[in-house]
Amino acid sequence: MSAHSRPLHVRRGPVLPTRDDIVHAALEVIHERGIEGATTREIARVAGCSEGSIYNHFDDKETLLLEATRSVAPEFVLHARALAGRVGEGTVEATLHETMRLALEFYERVVPTVAVTLGDEERRRKHREMLERDGRGPLVLIDAIAAYVAGEQELGRIHGDADPRTVAMTLIGSALNHALLRFGLGDDAVPYTPRTFARRFVSTLLAGLAPKGT
Repeated sequence: MSAHSRPLHVRRGPVLPTRDDIVHAALEVIHERGIEGATTREIARVAGCSEGSIYNHFDDKETLLLEATRSVAPEFVLHARALAGRVGEGTVEATLHETMRLALEFYERVVPTVAVTLGDEERRRKHREMLERDGRGPLVLIDAIAAYVAGEQELGRIHGDADPRTVAMTLIGSALNHALLRFGLGDDAVPYTPRTFARRFVSTLLAGLAPKGT
């Protein structure tokens, strides 16, 4: 049986689904049916509510899908926000490896949902507005990683000539590119699994970030 033919869990019961219930139903449908199969009718069926109930919580389908995107893999967002407090702790290699691993997991799950947004100007506008309103998005993540790199520079654990923001953009960009290649061209498009890529990426990155004399 294919991934797109498996029966979805359908919510049952007298209690009307909450906003979170509908978001979780949307994520389940996207995972099992793909973005094209994520119709409001199917989402409502899995959530156990009428299709019209969705619009009590969301203006349109696009807003619902964007909200679903925000909710995936929150570990990476929480990790990035906590990086400032980890300056000087453990090793730089271990921290950057964890950051890259979580970034890869994040974009592996986000890309299938965001891909439908990138090709539509109105959807891109709504996406930007939502990110700006909530203080989220790749720029926030880049800022957090750059701040960590700058903090480690002050301790002498990263080469002082490295540009923190460029390092952060390189990490985020590589994670996103890896996910886009796998999503668009299949697993064979990249030579490494996400876990192997994270290890090799950080090893290569640190070869250029190591303090002078080490």
